[in-house]
Amino acid sequence: MRRSLLLVPLLCLPFASTALADQPSKGSPAPSAAASPAEPVKTDAAVAAQELFDQGIKLMEAGKFAEACSKLEASNKAAPAPGTTINLADCYERIGRLASAWAKFLEAEPYFRNRTPPDPRADIAKTRAEALYPKLSRLTIDVPAASRAPGIVVKRDGDAVDDSQWGTGLPVDPGKHVVEVSAPGKESWKWEAEVGAGGATVSVPVPVLKDAPSAVPTATAAPDTGMPLQKKIAIGAGAAGVAGLVLGGVFGGLTMGKVGDSNKSCAKQSDGTFRCDAAGAQLRDDAKGLSLISTVGFIAGGVLAAGGVVLWLTAPGSPPAGDANAPAPKAARVWLAPVVGPTTGFAAGGDF
Repeated sequence: MRRSLLLVPLLCLPFASTALADQPSKGSPAPSAAASPAEPVKTDAAVAAQELFDQGIKLMEAGKFAEACSKLEASNKAAPAPGTTINLADCYERIGRLASAWAKFLEAEPYFRNRTPPDPRADIAKTRAEALYPKLSRLTIDVPAASRAPGIVVKRDGDAVDDSQWGTGLPVDPGKHVVEVSAPGKESWKWEAEVGAGGATVSVPVPVLKDAPSAVPTATAAPDTGMPLQKKIAIGAGAAGVAGLVLGGVFGGLTMGKVGDSNKSCAKQSDGTFRCDAAGAQLRDDAKGLSLISTVGFIAGGVLAAGGVVLWLTAPGSPPAGDANAPAPKAARVWLAPVVGPTTGFAAGGDF
């Protein structure tokens, strides 16, 4: 059998591996092929376990116990074997993990005890476990009746602790241990306990779990119902402004055309005035009317376009749909009024 070397210099009980002990001695006759069962073919897991075991033993011989324990753990995980288990127990003891060592010695002992004939390593495992027991540190998780909420789950270092173990000092390795408690409808509770070496005892009382906050339904944001009114007004004002500017430009062109035509029927006098015949005078009167429309178009278009830009830039965001308490957007106004006086025209303005 493989993986059975145990290093026990503290007890001065070295013994050979069963890989050697199970082989016939040099003086014994070799068994016949018919009487000898075929050697089982090792699986990939068994090959990996053997290699890890060998590496672990070499590391222990070199005094690198922490690394050795990792190799032996991996070996036992790949293919469990009592020889690996008892060596892992010895390794754990050397790095101070006494509870883990004690548990592994207890695990290995019956495997060796039930062999025919019984393997002497059964007594070694038992003796080592008994020697460790008084030195074990313990952690007690006390769950009072008031703290036992329906569906409560208690965990230590990520593993569930059965209710039969509550209130009992269980052996643990020295160091930090995390206790977590949860229950439906309750807030989870967590505690980190530091357990010392040399038989230290730590008790963790579990408090009454607080009720979890009631789930408050969150209002689902309604889709945006549309563009704010002020922006709509801004678009309308801008479009009207552009139209006014275009109108002003068109009528400005017509005005220049009329003035040009009238020049053919008008003569400039020495005092700077023009003397026109009936046709020229009519053309100049037409030009004044067109000029007025052009001026109004340019003024109104400019004001409306500028107002549209201001309205767009100052428009508030859309309030959430269905929010009755949301303030309504401030109404915007654009106005245009005629001006009669020495200078005829229009005045424009707005409230934004």
